[in-house]
Amino acid sequence: TNRYRCMYLEVNTPDQSGVCAHVQLELSQDISLTREAFLATLDINNGGGDILGNITVVLYVTDALGNDRTAWFVFAPNTMTGLVQDGPVYNIVGNSRGIITWLIDILPFAAPSIQTKYLVGGDLWYSVPGQGTLRTPLYAVPIFVNPSPLLTIHYFYLSAIIGDDPFTPEVEPSIPFALGVTISNKGEGSAQNINIVSGQPTITANEKSLLVTFRLIGTQVQNASIIPGFTALVGNVIPQQTKTVVFSLVSSLQGTMSNFNITYEYITPLGDQRLSQVTSVAIHDLTRMVHADHDEIPDWLVNDHADDYGVIMPDHLYRSDGSVSYVTGHDLSKNITLVSSYYLNTATVPITVPTSMVQIVPGWVYMHFADPIDNTYVINRVTRSGVTIPAPPLNVWRTRKVWYPENGAPIVTTGLHILDHNSTHTYEIEYVVASDASNFRCIGSGEDFVTLSWDAPGNVDPARYMLQNK
Repeated sequence: TNRYRCMYLEVNTPDQSGVCAHVQLELSQDISLTREAFLATLDINNGGGDILGNITVVLYVTDALGNDRTAWFVFAPNTMTGLVQDGPVYNIVGNSRGIITWLIDILPFAAPSIQTKYLVGGDLWYSVPGQGTLRTPLYAVPIFVNPSPLLTIHYFYLSAIIGDDPFTPEVEPSIPFALGVTISNKGEGSAQNINIVSGQPTITANEKSLLVTFRLIGTQVQNASIIPGFTALVGNVIPQQTKTVVFSLVSSLQGTMSNFNITYEYITPLGDQRLSQVTSVAIHDLTRMVHADHDEIPDWLVNDHADDYGVIMPDHLYRSDGSVSYVTGHDLSKNITLVSSYYLNTATVPITVPTSMVQIVPGWVYMHFADPIDNTYVINRVTRSGVTIPAPPLNVWRTRKVWYPENGAPIVTTGLHILDHNSTHTYEIEYVVASDASNFRCIGSGEDFVTLSWDAPGNVDPARYMLQNK
């Protein structure tokens, strides 16, 4: 089992007095997988009447050329049957038998690319009354070691958490936020039966006793639907493959997540950390969960490098196939003023980005604008150089942040964000008035979830609704 014993998340959120409060969370997750190992058995038959005393077994491993490779293997006594312990030594009494088994595990570089043959042999040392210490060589048995998986794990955390604003009389809904995990296999062997079991977030420090809660509400593997529960059945990860898991969480209050840290602990029955098939763990500041491909598997737009002048600008795109693409970021919120036009319940915002501001270059481009449309509207359709993109796409989104300075009125900033590949610099965003949902119906439930359906004449903004226990 590869265990992530502690993941610390520090959340900063203002309390009722306007002072920023710090809350520290711990989220424990266990990652387990099935791995290859060998079970060795030595059967010792003492057919005489004397005791075989001071029994010691030394195992060794050689490769096909006779080179000693014992250091590439880890041996752990598994069971002993029929041996009698006498202080620090073991004996086998006369006319009886003893059986010793070992669990043999392999370091990852023992078979880096192809199945490799090794020979496991050893020496049996024992004493017989009147004969002293004797040695019996053990017949070498061939084993065939398969290549090991080499796993890299990436975590993606969203810094901005949307929940209730403690400064307003109404209760704003909590919007689920994603904690993303990707597992990439850079080795030549398959990782078998990977499962991730997560616990609920636990508040470990709350300096101002802030009334805030955090909950894990569901998991998603690859492009499957989000399901309630804490276990992600990842399955097998073949060589050069990446699989994605999304944990959906909610916070009762809005805030900013920072100081995300992971303490990694590898748990093995053999106690040797060199056996770990996880080679590295990385953490990324997530800007947005997006779709870079047509496979409907989440991709991750992140800010890996510190930005100048405090401007947060994403710079890399971690894709579901394990590749990483550079992203050119542009903050155009102060350089371009978007103008909207209204017709009935529809608002349209044309966008033309001058090449003097953003050069036409191949690859991924991120652009940030000031959003001219209020929150009573939702994005209905996006047109790119006259071609409609299915809406609402994950790669075009809106944000709204409220800042509470120590002195002065609250500052509200709105943003319209576009992530595009080989940008044409010409877009049109169509907004429509958000529809009201009605006739909510419970169509299923479990121990920790309910499934609802509802009627709506058009687009529904889920941020306008919140489910509360009564």
